[in-house]
Amino acid sequence: MELVPAPEGAPKNFSEEYRSYVFRFWYTNSKRGAIYVLDNIPIKIDWVTGSELTRSQVNSWIYDRFTEYAEYLDEEVTKKFDQQMIEERVIMLTRHADEAQKLQKWAMEYIEEEGLETARNAVTALVQGIKIERESRGLPMTELLALKDKTDAELVATLRDMVKESNILELEPAEVEDDDSDA
Repeated sequence: MELVPAPEGAPKNFSEEYRSYVFRFWYTNSKRGAIYVLDNIPIKIDWVTGSELTRSQVNSWIYDRFTEYAEYLDEEVTKKFDQQMIEERVIMLTRHADEAQKLQKWAMEYIEEEGLETARNAVTALVQGIKIERESRGLPMTELLALKDKTDAELVATLRDMVKESNILELEPAEVEDDDSDA
């Protein structure tokens, strides 16, 4: 969309270049009124036609031509700003998911090497890593809620399955000793 041209048959007292100059001044100065424009615009005489800018001419342009174009430009600015915000959020969530995967990998390596005896912090890290990744990717949290009533052995087995399903790591399940085996 371009600045609305002068209507057919309207007097050509001002060039399109000068009208565009006045529009840019008006738009970049918060779309203030004609008095502000007239008092503050550096060039008050059209350099092509020699016509001098008046308050009534500025008012006419603001209401007849400038406002519609300014609304269009404002919409375009909003669209670009929204797109930038979306892109920044995608970058942030991707970074969170990547860090969550690293946390999950570290936790699973620890559990594999150290076993369940001292794995409480690693299991917590793994759960938090999965939670962060799922939140970052927008996946449901219902699976994590089901973990709270499980035994350690069930918890580790479930977490291994969750990690495998998320394609984060390719792990072979390790043998986990069952604490109830003495009975």
